[in-house]
Formats: sequence, structure tokens, C-alpha cells
Amino acid sequence: MLKSAFSRTALVCLVLAFGTLLVYAPARHFSFVNFDDPDYVVNNFNINQGLNRHVLKWAFNAGYASNWHPLTWVSHALDCQWFGRDYGKMHVVNVLIHTVNSVLLFLLLQYLTGRWWRSAMVAALFAWHPMHVESVAWISERKDVLSGFFFILTIWAYARHARELEGRPRAAHAWLWAALALFGLGLLAKPMVVTLPCLLLLLDAWPLERLAPDFSNFMALWAEKIPFFVFSAVSCVMTLYAQGRSGAVRPLAAIPLPVRLNNALVSCVRYVDKLVWPRNLSATYRYHVDLPWWEGAGAALLVGMVLALGVYWWRQRPSWAIGWLWFLITLVPVIGIVQVGSQAMADRYSYLPSIGFFVAICWVAADWVESRPPARVGLGALAGAGLVTCLCLTRAQAMTWRDGGTLALQCLATDPESIQAHANYASYLLYVRQWEALKNECDVLLRLDPRSPIGHEYLGETLMARGQPKAALEELRLATKLDPFLPRAQLRLGEIYLGMNQPEAAAQAYAECLGGDASSPEAHYGLGKALAAEGKISEAAYEFAAAVHYLPGYAAAHYQLGLALTELGRPADAANEYGATIRLNPYDANALNNLAWLMAANANPNLRNGSEAVVLAQRACALTTNREPLFIGTLANAYAEAGQFDKAMAAAQQAHDVAVAQSNDAVAARNLQLMDIYQAHRAFHEE
Repeated sequence: MLKSAFSRTALVCLVLAFGTLLVYAPARHFSFVNFDDPDYVVNNFNINQGLNRHVLKWAFNAGYASNWHPLTWVSHALDCQWFGRDYGKMHVVNVLIHTVNSVLLFLLLQYLTGRWWRSAMVAALFAWHPMHVESVAWISERKDVLSGFFFILTIWAYARHARELEGRPRAAHAWLWAALALFGLGLLAKPMVVTLPCLLLLLDAWPLERLAPDFSNFMALWAEKIPFFVFSAVSCVMTLYAQGRSGAVRPLAAIPLPVRLNNALVSCVRYVDKLVWPRNLSATYRYHVDLPWWEGAGAALLVGMVLALGVYWWRQRPSWAIGWLWFLITLVPVIGIVQVGSQAMADRYSYLPSIGFFVAICWVAADWVESRPPARVGLGALAGAGLVTCLCLTRAQAMTWRDGGTLALQCLATDPESIQAHANYASYLLYVRQWEALKNECDVLLRLDPRSPIGHEYLGETLMARGQPKAALEELRLATKLDPFLPRAQLRLGEIYLGMNQPEAAAQAYAECLGGDASSPEAHYGLGKALAAEGKISEAAYEFAAAVHYLPGYAAAHYQLGLALTELGRPADAANEYGATIRLNPYDANALNNLAWLMAANANPNLRNGSEAVVLAQRACALTTNREPLFIGTLANAYAEAGQFDKAMAAAQQAHDVAVAQSNDAVAARNLQLMDIYQAHRAFHEE
């Protein structure tokens, strides 16, 4: 019998794993989407470094991308370290975690309840439901599947604690500490699991049956969860700080509390509706501030009836009440009472709440057929048909996430007036540089909302691409006025101001960008260039150093830092920066030339190396096909430093001739002067 039970369990695990991997197999060839992915991974300088001490420290700093989930940042950094920019493999990691979650959920429910068929059905619905595609097929939603993994393990460890209390109290306490540690990891992956302590109290009632019928031990059970509630409180504070700092939290003045409550109640019913029949799924659901009050009242009535039925059935079918309370409680952080962003609801928010809904439905359905044997065949056929339908719908829904354009068009097909969907499509068009289509999309965005910051920002990008910097400047300034938290727009403003020779205005734009994200390498680099243009070389060097601190692989910042250090009279440090530039970009002719000049002409004999300078200068001249008289002149002095004076004379003559052909009289005259030095068998050394 034991062998048969084990085989049956193993078979379900294999079917769950195989079915999940099969339905999400196309994800291996998916790209990223233009909805959070650019901020989270694609353009995130920190994440693209891979995992190191700096990135680990950065991950725990609150505020980036309106979220605080350091463990998720670490997982993305590991992706970049292992896979580079192979986004398909990042999708595969999401799929694998979801597959493991589905198998773990089945094993957990079987462990908690001893019910094989029901546990398998809940796990299959969890694994293959179309509403979960968003959590699995979206790189940025790694936080969903990762937090789900620790969510399930926390419950399992807690259940082990409860089961061990009678016979092995020491082991029970160890399992409780393990549950607390796993819960902490879940919070570090996504704060949505903050309601888990409340769920543990529900599980004490059923199926663990630790709660006394008269509730006399409720306070003792609650006290046991105090460390969990403390963890939740800390996570809430960190999350609200991060979201409030970035302006993601919508104030009550924008969306009054009655409107939020109305939307929350209606959204609860809409989640159930889409879990029962997943149609018109979208990555963007518009927030309707004008929902009629009677819709919220009707939704409240339905929720009340469901809970009243739970009270009525409590002694016969506690699974109904526990399942529905699981569903409702886990939705609380994302239901919109504290409104973050512009969405009314989101498929991804159903990832963990849906487990409770599936438990309530599957357990009640199974209880109903237990006393009606003829109905078992019908229910089995219905369950099988439902799972096959889920598999087909999930496969089709997953394909809409293969790239940003496909996803945005699917969202627009669902809701043609969605501002968010139009913004996502515009972002995709910007990425693929389809400027005419982007201009049209910006026109639509600004027709729907004339005060759309994204619409003005992308219109500014289009105008920049068309060579209209002054017009672009007006659009970008308006965008940042409407939304101060637009780092890309502020960076573009800085670029335009620099191009218009207005370094003070450029410096202000870059400084405002750093006000929103102090670790932005691009903003530090831009601010450095603006300060250098103002002649503030020391301050510029500090900013370039900050840029390479936050992004050690930033070749252009290393080069600019080298220029600044040279001007500050620190040639040895400048040589190190030019060397770093060349290691990162071996084709940077300017860095090659500058390092060659330092090695050939610097006053410090310890820095000079004639033979190495020749190699560097030859590479610089080859890259510019011997058309840069300055580079050829550097080669001439390198030859002289290496003691090859005949070659030095010939190179200097060539530099003179090329300069004359280009009407560069100053460089031509300078090389004639240097020829006199080389003819005397000396190299030129700076004083």
C-alpha cells in the first residue's frame, strides 16, 4: 500500500512538472517586454554587472524602481552573471521555479490534509492556469515565483513545527525558526507575502486543527506568530518608504478612499470571474474612478454571502471558509487600499491568492461527490476537461509575452483606450527605433491624456531622432514637469543641453536625475561631462569616478576620468584609467593614443615605456587608417622613446603631411619642431 501511494505521488509530480515545462517551453525563445523589464534588467547598470559586493549592497538599498525586494535583485544579478543578455534563459529560470512551486504545493497539501486527488487538482490548476502566465512569462515577475517558493516552504516548515509539538518539542522549535527564516526570505523576494502570519493562524484552525473549538487558545497561537508579524511590519515600512520615495503611491487626493474601497470590492469579484473563466486577460487593467456605487455594493453582498456560507458550513466543511479567507487576506496588500501605480488589478496578484480559491472549490466539489458515487465520473470528466482547457489557454496566453510589441498589441486589442497599453507599445517602438509609428502612438497617447508624461517624453525622443533638439527640449521639459521621476527624460535633457553648449542647465538635469537614483552611472557620467565643460575638472573627476564605482565596466567613464586626471596633473592615475578603457574596449583609438603619449612623453621616467607606447600608437593609427595626424605624431614620439629615430623622423614627416592636407597648420608646425628633436636622437618629454 505504501509503495502504491508513493508511486501515485511520484506520478502526479512528474505529470505536474512535465505539463508545466511543456506549456511554457516557448519561453526559452522569448525576449523582454517594455514593461518594467528595462528598469529591472535590460537597462539596469547594477544588475548587468552580475553579482558582486557592490550589487549586494545596492540590492538592500530601498527605493529603486519603487520596490524593495533585495533577494529578487540578487536573482536577476545572477541571471546576468550566468546568461549575459540571453533573456530566454532568464524566462527558463522563472518557468523552473514555477514548476518547482507547483510540485511543492501538491506535496504540501497532501502533507497537510492527506487528500491525494484534491491536492493534485489544486496544484494542477495552480500550475496551468492562464492567470499565472504573467507571473511566469514575465522576467520582472521573478519576485512572484521566488516569493511563492519561500511562501510554500514557510507553510511546510510551520506544519512540521505543529506536527512535532506533541512528541518532539525541541525539533518543533527548530522547525518554527526555520519557518521564520524562510518567511524572511520570502519577504526579501516580494513583500506581498506579508499576510502569511494571518494564513498560519487560519491553518491552525484547518487543516492542522490546533485551534480549540471555543477559541480558548487563540491568544497563545497568536503570540507564537509575533516574530512573523514583526517581520511583516518591517517589510511594510521598507516597501512603503521605497514606493513613497519614488512617487509610486497615489495620494488620497487623487483617488479618494470611497473610490478605493469600491474598486477593491469589485476587483475581488473580477479576480474570481477570471479564475473561473479566464477571458480578456491583459497586462493592463484600467482604473475606473467612476465605477457606480452599486457595483461595489453588489460585490460586497457577494463576498458577504460567501463568508456567511463559510460560517454555516464551518463544522462540516471548514475548507470553504479557510480557502476563501486565504484568497481575500492575501489580496489585501494589492487590492488598492494603498494604491500603487495606475492598475485596477493585475493577473500577477492572483498567483498566491488563487491557491485559497482553488482549495475552497476543489474541496467542496469533492465533498459533494463523496456521498454521490454516480457523480464522480462526471466530476472527473469535468475536471479533466477544465485542465485541458487551462493548458490550451495558458499556452496561447504565454505566446503574447514573447516580446514587448506582441504584449502591447494584445493589451490594446483587449482595451483600445488603455493609456498604459499605449505607453507600453510606444516604449516598444522606441526600442526598435520605428520613429514614424512612435510619433503616431505619442499622438494617440496625448489625445487620450494631454498631460501624459510618457507621451511627452517619447515625443521628445522622436524629435531628437529627427534632429529637432529645440522641439525635443520643450517636450522633455514638460514631461519632467508633469512627472519629476522620469530618469530617462532627465538624461535626455542633459544630452540636449550639452549639445547646445549649456553645461549649467545640463548639470541641473543630471543632478535632478541623481535625486531620484543616486546610483545611476549614466547620470554621474553626464554630470561629469557638464562640469568638465564648465571647467570644474576636480568636480568632474569625482563624478566620473562615481560612474565607474557604480558600473566598473563603463568604458566611456573610465576614459573621461583619464582625461580629467591628466588635466589635474595625475598622469599615473590617468594611465590606469586609459588602461581600463582599453581592456573594456580594445577599439578605443583615443584611449590607445592618450596612453601611448603618456608612456612616450611623460616627464616621469618610471611611467615611460617606449616599446609599449609604439604598440599602442600603432593600434591607434591602424584603427583610424593613418588619417589622424595627432595619432601619427604620437607614434613618432613613441619610436623616439624606443630609440628608433629613423622611424620617428618618417612618422613625424607623415604626421606633418597629413596635417597639411587637412589644413591643420598648428599640428603640421608642431611636428616640424619635433623632427628637430628626433634628428638630435632625443625623444620629446613634457616638463
